[in-house]
Amino acid sequence: MLAEVYDHRGLQEKALEQYQRALALDPSNSLLRIGLAEHYYTNGRMEDAYRTRRGIPGSRSRCRCQDAVLIGFFEMTENEEKPDR
Repeated sequence: MLAEVYDHRGLQEKALEQYQRALALDPSNSLLRIGLAEHYYTNGRMEDAYRTRRGIPGSRSRCRCQDAVLIGFFEMTENEEKPDR
């Protein structure tokens, strides 16, 4: 996905723009939301990452286990050193 390419090149604003465009076209795409949550996490925006994860449709019923794993990952690594960009 183009947003991921921008993220890897350190172009965070362009990446965010692409995630938002893609979600406008397909708001129920949970993989996009997870990618966006990772984008926020990598850029130190934990609250945005949590909010994005909460926006995944059906996350309470279908993805409860996956969500718990993702939340655990975010919490475990919140204080770790972030990769240089």
